Amino acid sequence: MAPVASSPERTEFFQQVQLALRPKDQAVDSKEALKLLDSLASLWTAQASKDASILDEKLADYVFFPLSHLLRNRGRYPMRVVETIIRLLRELIRYGWKARASPQLFQQLLVFLSFTIGGVPGQPKHGMPEETMIEGFRTLSTLVSIAELSHLPPPADSPTESKTTPALGHSITVMLDGVTDSPVSLVQIEAAECLRTVFTKIKDNTILAQFLPGTISALAKVLSPPQANQTQKRVLLSCLDVLKLVLINVLGDIKVRGLLKKLETATETAGEAASETADSNLRGELTPSWLKATTSQIKIALAAVLKLRAHESEEVQSALHGFCVSLLDECHSSLAGCQLILVETAMMLEDENAPRSHLQTSLQDLAGVYPELADNIKTALYNWVTGLPRIMQSNDENIKQRAIRSILRGSRLADALRFDSSTLEDALGDSLRDSIITLVKGSKEPKIMDDSGVDISSSTDLVASGTELATYAPVLLNSEGQKTTRKEVATLISTIGSAAHQVKLATSMLSHVRDSEGVDQIASFWLAFELLKATYAQSSDMDELFDLSSLGESRYQEEAFQELYDFSASILSTHSDSVEADWRLEAIALEVTAFAASRLKADFRPELIDVLYPVTTFLGSPGSQLRRHAITTLNIIAASCGYGNVSDLIVDNADYMVNSISLRLNTFDISPASTKVLTMVIRLTGPRLIPYLDDVVAAIFAALDNYHGYPAFVEGLFAVLSEVVTQGVKSDTLLLEAPDIAPINHRKRKPFSQGIPAQLWEAVLGMLAAIVGYVRIEDEMFDDILGLVVDVLPRHRELREALETVNADAVWLAMYERGMVRCREAPPAVEGFTFQFARVDKGAAVEVGV
Repeated sequence: MAPVASSPERTEFFQQVQLALRPKDQAVDSKEALKLLDSLASLWTAQASKDASILDEKLADYVFFPLSHLLRNRGRYPMRVVETIIRLLRELIRYGWKARASPQLFQQLLVFLSFTIGGVPGQPKHGMPEETMIEGFRTLSTLVSIAELSHLPPPADSPTESKTTPALGHSITVMLDGVTDSPVSLVQIEAAECLRTVFTKIKDNTILAQFLPGTISALAKVLSPPQANQTQKRVLLSCLDVLKLVLINVLGDIKVRGLLKKLETATETAGEAASETADSNLRGELTPSWLKATTSQIKIALAAVLKLRAHESEEVQSALHGFCVSLLDECHSSLAGCQLILVETAMMLEDENAPRSHLQTSLQDLAGVYPELADNIKTALYNWVTGLPRIMQSNDENIKQRAIRSILRGSRLADALRFDSSTLEDALGDSLRDSIITLVKGSKEPKIMDDSGVDISSSTDLVASGTELATYAPVLLNSEGQKTTRKEVATLISTIGSAAHQVKLATSMLSHVRDSEGVDQIASFWLAFELLKATYAQSSDMDELFDLSSLGESRYQEEAFQELYDFSASILSTHSDSVEADWRLEAIALEVTAFAASRLKADFRPELIDVLYPVTTFLGSPGSQLRRHAITTLNIIAASCGYGNVSDLIVDNADYMVNSISLRLNTFDISPASTKVLTMVIRLTGPRLIPYLDDVVAAIFAALDNYHGYPAFVEGLFAVLSEVVTQGVKSDTLLLEAPDIAPINHRKRKPFSQGIPAQLWEAVLGMLAAIVGYVRIEDEMFDDILGLVVDVLPRHRELREALETVNADAVWLAMYERGMVRCREAPPAVEGFTFQFARVDKGAAVEVGV
């Protein structure tokens, strides 16, 4: 070793150290020892930060000499003194001894630090302060980092036995205990960093292989449940990185390429191979049989570690993804038996939105290089798809969501690799349908439901609220706990495959819709609708411009949607209150109708002839879900067709609705909800609709004759008739027209009307007779009706008798004022009037004195 040149700075530093040190033979107490150690540490650290070039092993030996006396009697001092000594030793190793420490000193320090941290083997461990353990592991890591070949054990075939191997083995055991047993996260991290230093500094694979089983076992214990669930995130990240380093440095393809070559070209006989293996074991060499046995155990450990993919931390998932990709790259051949589980985990954790450098290897890059990885990707994706219905039976929503996300990420990777598998596509469609069926059967309706009914016949605000209600409540998986699962399913459906593939799946679902019933039909119907919505979302003018094949695909798309719409319209038109139907099927049909209107815009108006009345009848549904769906559907249709609000929509298409109701009345296909809809239409349109209701009124009387024994239904019909009268009296249209100043002629004559057709007028009179006879009306309403029909009472006996039943005196007085009746022999008793009679000849005018 060349002598170190003296310099003024070095001399000055040496003098400062001398002043700080006491005489070697003088004992010091704890307080003085701490003062001495702090002084030395301050001097050494200050000089290292100022100019570390003057620090060498001789100065380190000089400072270490008094420390050795303290270490020899460390039982007399508190752990704070030992902790300070360990911290000062780290500075001496880093800036003083460096790589020039003698093998004897290296071994002494290695044993001292290992025993200080882990205690003496075979003796009970005393409580060690966590600060001391942290400083010990940091110093131990620094010591291993300066190790040279002279400090490490010689090759296994060396005739000289070294004592460093047992010491190093004990140190690694202490490190592993610190990782697995310490309750302090900082201690675990420092112990893991020590392991990293060991497997980075030592290059001899034979030595590292001796410590590989214990290291893998300890790290797998920390990284696998249940301990992983209780371990801090930063500890998991550190241990996962160390495990990756250990596997790559010991079992990397470059490290074991000789053994791999022997495995591939093994031509020896069994006896020769066994003999060679025995000789290799005697020499401590690694053999192909060792590699096979080790990789089989590594697979078991990895299966436990890879359960971290279910960890809630995104950082842990990202680190595990990098772990799998690195092993597939660096240990592709040596860990060939672990490829499938590594590929599955990497696919599950693939995040296409995460930022990634172009220099970073991805699973897609490796699949392009190694065909066997591409086959593993296909196998994993097929297994996930076929197993999805079984996983959907789980009660854990997180498991369901991870399974759906895995298929989604695997499908995107398959699309990127341009896989083309008809078997996988067919399996995907069946699996999606079976999974939706399983989810629907396993889902529960929300406990809190809004079942308060809404009387649409007496409230116009329900349909005149504009388009603010344009969002549907979920039909399937509508509980709060399934919100995330529903979102994942929708994402999978909307992004899986190309538009042509989605149309194909939707077409197959429609065939199931026609041939199934119950939950199977609902699931197929909903899935077909969601798939077709996804195809329209993917369509764009740019795609059609550059892809000529999209013209044919668009035709298939329109055909599939037309079939879906026709089925939805048939469901809406066959709705009946008397027949119980699953509300979810009708709700999906309402959504399909609204989606068709949003696509066609104003071109959807001709379809209103068939769908507007059926949709409106759902406003009277007893179920709150269907009512909300009907309101939303009407708002969407009104906005899509260019109407200001739903009221304008109904008023503008009142003739369609009246015709639909009339047809149903004629066939006695009517329900209480339909009468409410008709009442609402009459109220919204006002008197202008009354002249067109002659057929409807006649059909109502026919229905009253046939169903007068059903109180609820009869009340609904009378409510319609009452609304007709209420709206009719608001306009002069229904009044009998005559000259304003014409003289009164009391001669009886046949009544006539120039305002409305005679047939409709007769129907109105019959309706009013029925109302007065069957419905209790207020006095004001009675006066309005009497004033309207008094001129026809002499010839309309039924109406007159009905009115006289309510108030005969008022009827007589009204007719008397118009000269339609003669005075009675006995004056009528009318409060406020006194009658005087005079006899007249027949045919003469009547003179009455009052």
